Amino acid sequence: METPALQSEQQRPRQTLASNGLVAPVDEIQGSHSPCHRVDGDDSKDGEASGYSIPELPQDIWRHIHSLMPMDEAARAACVSHAFLSFWRCYPKLTLSWQMLCSKAKVGSLRRRINSILRNHTGIGLKILRLNLRDQDSSFPYINSWLQVAVTPGIEELTLELYEKYKFPCSILSIGVRNSLRSLQLDSCVFHPTPELGPLRSLTRLILRSVHITGDELEGFLSNSLALEHLDLYNCKKIIILKVSQEYMEHESIFTGSSHLRQLPECCHDHLKSVEIIGFSSAKSLVELTCYIVKSTVSLERLTLDTLRGDCRCSGENDSDYCCSISQAFLKEASRGVAAIRKYIEDKVPPTAKLTVLEPCPRCHTSTVD
Repeated sequence: METPALQSEQQRPRQTLASNGLVAPVDEIQGSHSPCHRVDGDDSKDGEASGYSIPELPQDIWRHIHSLMPMDEAARAACVSHAFLSFWRCYPKLTLSWQMLCSKAKVGSLRRRINSILRNHTGIGLKILRLNLRDQDSSFPYINSWLQVAVTPGIEELTLELYEKYKFPCSILSIGVRNSLRSLQLDSCVFHPTPELGPLRSLTRLILRSVHITGDELEGFLSNSLALEHLDLYNCKKIIILKVSQEYMEHESIFTGSSHLRQLPECCHDHLKSVEIIGFSSAKSLVELTCYIVKSTVSLERLTLDTLRGDCRCSGENDSDYCCSISQAFLKEASRGVAAIRKYIEDKVPPTAKLTVLEPCPRCHTSTVD
């Protein structure tokens, strides 16, 4: 049974192909009675040439060529070739937005066009889906049905630019989808992943911008993202504290590679007054982040950099109280963290802010465990 959004559009009369729009043919791909030429030339009459010659190539090569075409050109090719029409039903990259589908044709609604495209796509073979409906409020009731059709096992990239009140349905992240999805980008929506969601074994890139999600929800999602390499968070206002496990995370030291510090995008944090980083190390990305905080936080009053884990220090009040034992490698990295602070951060801290560097304890950490 077809979803209501797609079924309602099938009841509309089919329109003729517009000649002034690059994307207009997408709406008419399903029309099989239009004059078409097969890739192998089978549509020509009595052996007559069809006006152009097409080399005889294996179908897999033609399918690959079609998959490399931009979406509008792939749609037009499907309108003039039955073979390309079959390829279109498995076209791997769909970018659906007002700019792509309606800016030239100036007719019809974005909703009707998206329905038509997805009605003619099997969902099989779709690797990339980009859906931009940020300013199209009337389309929001249909998004769930579109995602059910398009987001299938095998998809690798999903980008949704939506509306802040839209609730992303975690139900579409089936086991098959979670196993293949490599990149997930959500803009302006509500996202409430649950611990029962299960692991995303292939997800390497996660981008959340203006997304309603709590720190606990994101922590649970990250704990299921076993292969994550890139995390981009912007304007996610419900995240107050975010704990990210880094037990198996690899860091490039500021002392082993290039000492050039990247310039992060400037953004002024007017109200941030106190910053504490626990477990500070010589990781280049951490040094860059700290320099960025010092530069962009104009109201900064206190900056505390703890080269250990915060809760494993002695109180220093009596001789029977000792810090937790740490390995030689951990102690060495803590010392490197102190050196990175002195070389790259200390002189950048404004005089109006107090810098506190918590080094390894000179009493307890003279002896370590291997």
